[in-house]
Amino acid sequence: MTIALVFLWKAQFVLVRYFAQDDIVNLDLARRSGLWWRYVTLLSGGQLTPGLRVLAWVLARASLYDWPVAAGLLVALMGCASLAAFRVLRTLLGDRPVILVPLIVFLLSPIVMPDLGGWWAGMREVPLQLATLLAIDAHVRYVRSGRQRELVTAAGWLVFGLLFSAQAVFLPLLLFAITSAFLVGAPSWRGGVALAARRFAPAWRWYGIVLVCYAVTYLSALSSAGPRTVSGPMWKLALTGLAGGPWAWHPVGPGLLYAMAFPSAALIVAVALVVVVTVALSVWARPVAWRAWLILCAWLFLGDPAAVLAICVGLAFFPLAGDLVPAVAWPRRALTVRSFCLVLGTLFIAGSVWSDQAYENVTNGYPEIAAYLSNAGRAVALAEPGTNVLDQPVPAPLVSPAFGLDGYESVVIGPLTDRLRWVERLRGTIAGLKMFGPDGRLYPTLIYGVRSPRRREPGLAACWPRLGRRVTVRFARRTGVRDRTLQLNYIWAGVPARVEVRYGSLAGWIRLVPGLHNAYLPVRGRVRSVTVYGAVRHLCVGGAEAGVPVPL
Repeated sequence: MTIALVFLWKAQFVLVRYFAQDDIVNLDLARRSGLWWRYVTLLSGGQLTPGLRVLAWVLARASLYDWPVAAGLLVALMGCASLAAFRVLRTLLGDRPVILVPLIVFLLSPIVMPDLGGWWAGMREVPLQLATLLAIDAHVRYVRSGRQRELVTAAGWLVFGLLFSAQAVFLPLLLFAITSAFLVGAPSWRGGVALAARRFAPAWRWYGIVLVCYAVTYLSALSSAGPRTVSGPMWKLALTGLAGGPWAWHPVGPGLLYAMAFPSAALIVAVALVVVVTVALSVWARPVAWRAWLILCAWLFLGDPAAVLAICVGLAFFPLAGDLVPAVAWPRRALTVRSFCLVLGTLFIAGSVWSDQAYENVTNGYPEIAAYLSNAGRAVALAEPGTNVLDQPVPAPLVSPAFGLDGYESVVIGPLTDRLRWVERLRGTIAGLKMFGPDGRLYPTLIYGVRSPRRREPGLAACWPRLGRRVTVRFARRTGVRDRTLQLNYIWAGVPARVEVRYGSLAGWIRLVPGLHNAYLPVRGRVRSVTVYGAVRHLCVGGAEAGVPVPL
């Protein structure tokens, strides 16, 4: 029941979110890539994640930007990780009610909230949790039974973890630490290290072979680099997370999509004192508990903290099933420790629920992103084939400008249709130019800036007058330095021809085509007029605008 309630709560947190930033960039990359070795081994933020690459490739082709499908996959993995936590705690501690303590620590830990807030990050974090928990479970069963099947299973989960996160390379170190500290019955940890290395040498050989294969693959992939990801320092979040924090989150980046914790120095000191007292009490009740806390401290710098935090809480406070480590006289100290654990557990639960909900409250910008892509999908479905659309960056909350060309509409929206003709640069005659607005809908393009005065004569008499082989159009006022695009509105009654356009000291060529059209040129500088040179006898220039393109 506990697993179900927490799972449903976190599932709704994931389901109301949407793709953003590196989610979109990596899906677009998958959409335009073949399922070749180079793509599968493409590094992203220094991580080799072939399993995630393959999943993204399948999703991008089966149903691009289908959040229910992608989120459903992430939620399913979250459910598997929750059940895996329950299984490994039963394996370690036995069928006792005490396993609920570390289980709740895992289920409610706010440390993972920033990762669950994004699909790509979540699909690295949750499989790593699953691999960590089930690798520990299979390894403990192998240590206790000696069955090769369990060793193969543990190695298999190591491989699974490496398919989704490079941090899984540290799993053999974690397994060795747990084995030497708690599973071999040595009176000292030093003795346990030697005994574990000798007694379970086949396991370390299996894990070593897996890591060597991964290292060879990783080194061969170093020449490739995928989209960059940026992560901030995690130690403050990890420290406050030990006590159910950080309790407050601060939005970062555009669009209220992500948040980070910036706890004050006083809060960090207070949490550190609580952690010190907790560690001291656990060691007082169970002298070997310091080994679990040392393992946790080391792991905070190496891999996923939530799963290992739960395991180490269980190892620190409770004896293992068939414990080989000398037990302590719990009856004499049980009341004090259990009372403290009850108070601390209550505070942890309350703080975790508060922290988790606070993160959800401050990262509520996903409906706007979902609406943008939904509107874009409808717009391209209704667009006429061959519609000219100005290619420009999508809104920053969707894909940050830091991703460069990967954040342009032709990359993000382009895979949704083949009906559009993307215009990278406004140059020449372009019929019916449109552009996407900030809401994802298609609009006619307007050049917003300085216009030529509207002439009052009727019909073709409103054309700007010809003077020999040139037509000069005057603006209502001098153009500005930010007016970088020139639009000429013309009617051409001859065969296709080229004319020269002079804008101050700049000169460019435009190809005229028969009919009523708009022509564009990139310009710069401040001018009062623009002049068209050439065979202009059959040319009617109705007006000109210099400015920036905006949706009408």
